[in-house]
Amino acid sequence: MTAPAQRFFRLTLVYFLCMLPVIWLLRADPLGFLINTAKTPLAYVFLLVGLLPWLVGLLVLLLIFNRRRFNRDMLTASAYAFGGSLLFAFTFGALKPTMPLVFGFWADPLFARIDRILHFGVDPWWLAHKLAAYIPPDLPQVFYFSIWLMVAIIFPLFLVLVDRDPRRVARFLLLYALIWIVLGNILALAGLSAGPVFYDRLLGGNRFSDLTDALVASGIARTAVGFTQTNLWHYLVDLNQTKGSGISAFPSVHVGIAALLALYGFERGAVWGMLGAGFCAIILFLSVYLGWHYALDGYFSILAVWLVWRRKWAL
Repeated sequence: MTAPAQRFFRLTLVYFLCMLPVIWLLRADPLGFLINTAKTPLAYVFLLVGLLPWLVGLLVLLLIFNRRRFNRDMLTASAYAFGGSLLFAFTFGALKPTMPLVFGFWADPLFARIDRILHFGVDPWWLAHKLAAYIPPDLPQVFYFSIWLMVAIIFPLFLVLVDRDPRRVARFLLLYALIWIVLGNILALAGLSAGPVFYDRLLGGNRFSDLTDALVASGIARTAVGFTQTNLWHYLVDLNQTKGSGISAFPSVHVGIAALLALYGFERGAVWGMLGAGFCAIILFLSVYLGWHYALDGYFSILAVWLVWRRKWAL
């Protein structure tokens, strides 16, 4: 699996090199900003180290299940895959908070209007919060932050270690890269939006004041999610975006990665596919429930990932 993993790492390097002049042109202190941004993938490493015993056990079971023996080729492919995913996190973490410096948020009124039309005159966050009484306030951050993050970072490594089909590995590594680059940067910049939780602070008025009240009533505002949302807004207003501080709603990278996992699962078997689809449904629901996204953001991501997956492009 070294060849597709190596091509994936080369693509990551191109992504990284394209990011550098953008930061250099738009940031007052580009070097300081990049050093600060580098703390984000390092934080991912520390998170994974804490989960290492579980990850190692899971990977060993999967390797045994697939009857694969660890060898030099797998070690090399693993280094390319994991290094590439961390470099992707670093590059994306630098570009996302820089996008509002290119031009401002403009699409929120349009997306909020479409969201309401799609849901028969009702905002989807309101439908999601019908279940608030059954959702412990600390549970969403486990799925939306910790579990999703672990999946997003280790997926390339998982592919090269477990999958014995080089063509499939090459296809899903490319799809993984396109989710970050095309959905997370290019289309996000084209439809720059802040999301429901920031709508009123961005545009004024009380269009989503009931959402703010619902986040307080459900306890979400007092969790790490609420703390992060408050900090992100202050960073944006102060133009002091630091690691992981970007605001961009459309389309949803969270849902895009979850859709990738579901599609990969269905290629491996119905049971894995259903588990992946369930995870995707949870992330889509939470993206709306927590106020990060319009439902449209997730719907678009699922459709886009599915359409690219059908093309069967490969690295």
